[in-house]
Amino acid sequence: MLESKSGSIQSISISHRDKLKNAYSDLDKYVSGKSDKSTNNPWKNAYNHASHIDVGTKKSIRTMIKELQDQFDSGVYSTIDKFNIIPCSTIFLKGSWTYGMSSDILIDHEFISKFSGKTIKAICVTKDSLEMFFNYLEK
Repeated sequence: MLESKSGSIQSISISHRDKLKNAYSDLDKYVSGKSDKSTNNPWKNAYNHASHIDVGTKKSIRTMIKELQDQFDSGVYSTIDKFNIIPCSTIFLKGSWTYGMSSDILIDHEFISKFSGKTIKAICVTKDSLEMFFNYLEK
């Protein structure tokens, strides 16, 4: 399961650490049925993504996601420690590279060991500017 959070360097006290914590917290709340952001079934969205023919998801995986979707609809929720999770953080700089924005997470990453999950892989991306990202998407 992947959840990504992003923000601008102009945000007060922005850090990859906080974005990863927010992404993890949302994943935990989604699967446990305790999200205050939405009552939507997260497995319905996952099933929709997995069912696109060009994605090529194996039938066994789609079946498992469908079972989780049905359980969620019935009020049977999961715990995050049963899943492989990938919390992600993206920070957009304002055209001026800030070395510390990327290097800080390499120094201060012990908090990730407090996350629960079958496996945990954290991804941090620091982009020079939001405009460069939009230009990339337009290609």
